Amino acid sequence: MDNQNIIIGAYIKHLRESKELTLDELGQFIGLSKQRISSIENGQIGKKKFKILAGISDYFGISAEKLIERAMQWHEDEEAKKRESFITEFRRDNNLKLLASINNHLARLVGLVEGGLGPGRFLHMTAKGDLQYESMELQLDIPPAPDHLNRTQIQQYDRNAGLLLRWSRTEKAKAAFPQGVPVYALEKFCENMVGFYGGGWIDDVTGCLLDLIQQRSKGNF
Repeated sequence: MDNQNIIIGAYIKHLRESKELTLDELGQFIGLSKQRISSIENGQIGKKKFKILAGISDYFGISAEKLIERAMQWHEDEEAKKRESFITEFRRDNNLKLLASINNHLARLVGLVEGGLGPGRFLHMTAKGDLQYESMELQLDIPPAPDHLNRTQIQQYDRNAGLLLRWSRTEKAKAAFPQGVPVYALEKFCENMVGFYGGGWIDDVTGCLLDLIQQRSKGNF
C-alpha cells in the first residue's frame, strides 16, 4: 500500500472528525458510501485518486494539491509530537526512578539514625548502589531491606538494623555470638521485630536472635 495514500487517508479522517462528521455524512456530501470513505481513510484510495481527492478536498474548501500538501505537513507534525512525547515520557520515567531511589536511601538513613548511630558503626554503599550496614565491633553482615517491603516497612527494617549495630558493641553480643550472627537471623529480626526503638530493650536482642536461630533449626521459617 502506498505510504502517501495512508498519510492522506489519515489526514482525511482527521479533517472529518474535526468537523464532527460521520462516515455516512461525509459520504453523502461527496456521493460515496460510508464503506468507501472508510477505505479511503485507511489508505485504499484507488486508481481514481485525484478525482476522489478533488471531491473530498472541494468539500473542505481546498484543492486536491493543497489537501496532499497539508496531509504531508500534518503527518510530519504528528510524528514530531510523538517523538517529543516519547522523550518527555522517557525523561519523566527516569526522573521518577531517580527520585524513588533517593527517597528509598533517605528512608533507610532516617531509620538508621532513629535506630541509633554512634561510634563503631557506619553505613556504606555497595557496587550495586545498595546501602550496606557494617559494624566496627561484633561483625554484622546485615543485608539490605528486601524489595517487597514498602517505605514504612523499610523504615522499621532500618530502625532495627540501627538497634542491632548498637547491640553489637555490647559484651553480651560478643559473648553470645563469637563466630558472628547468621545473616538470615539478622534479616528476620530487622524485618519482623517491633517495639525496640526506645532502646530500653537492647539486652533482649540476644535472646530474640537466639530464638530466631532456634526457630530456623526447627524449620519454622
